[in-house]
Amino acid sequence: GHGTSFDISTNEILKINQDMLVIDTNGNIGIGTTTPLEVLDVCGNISLLKSESGNSKGSFDILFNGTTSTGSDTPQAKINSTVYPNNTNAGTLNFYTENPLNNFIKRMDIDGVGNIGFYNLSGLNKSFIWDASNQYIGINKSTPERTLHVSSDGAGYVSRFERTSTLQYDIGIDNLVTGD
Repeated sequence: GHGTSFDISTNEILKINQDMLVIDTNGNIGIGTTTPLEVLDVCGNISLLKSESGNSKGSFDILFNGTTSTGSDTPQAKINSTVYPNNTNAGTLNFYTENPLNNFIKRMDIDGVGNIGFYNLSGLNKSFIWDASNQYIGINKSTPERTLHVSSDGAGYVSRFERTSTLQYDIGIDNLVTGD
């Protein structure tokens, strides 16, 4: 198609509207700065908006790409936001890393009220949570009910304490006591 283009030689600096946008002789782009130090250097707030209209929309992803051991470009991590449940004015910030099967797995989130969740290996269940409202910590418990709420690992053990590599103490649950 026929489009408009412009070329910048290596010895020229392009400035648009004085200091609003600068492309320096190294190819670095500055927005709000006349001296960009990186490929993209922004001095000011950055807003990522979802292009869809309507309520309860999350943001686009910020993707972090790298290379594989063979030199191929590949996405390695991403950050995005989603709408916090029951509150369209708050959001949840989600952090993902890519697994060996090239799937993004949720590793951590921070929700609209300050709760922080760390996810298990599959990225489906929270294995550690900070409940900001109650100031509770949950380990293997997604809804902690006490200051420190630890759930069993499935084998009956709650924790292990080691004094040395050969002297270990496992704490298990022998008698179930109900109530507070």
